[in-house]
Amino acid sequence: MTFKKKVDANHAQIRQLFRDLGCNVFDSSGIPKFVDLVVQYRDPMHGRIETLLVEVKNSALPPSRRKLTPDQVKFHAQFVCHIVECEQDVFLLLGMTDPDGEFAE
Repeated sequence: MTFKKKVDANHAQIRQLFRDLGCNVFDSSGIPKFVDLVVQYRDPMHGRIETLLVEVKNSALPPSRRKLTPDQVKFHAQFVCHIVECEQDVFLLLGMTDPDGEFAE
């Protein structure tokens, strides 16, 4: 059975940015009642592998159109999830100080 879920206009761009920055990314956007992306990367400060649950929202839309759905609210209440709306959010989430992939000290 195949599920289709509406994705935000910036979904592919955000997914590719995570990959370009060396992350393993599973696009889970087709799974109902789940986050858009599962992102895994090596934390440079501690050397351990981190896994992030990421919900992509489009910063170009007004705040009223970026709200979590009721299913997303329930999921976010049970699990640590990160909302990413733009490229800068990706850098901040990964602890990077700039688009060149430099990490904060």
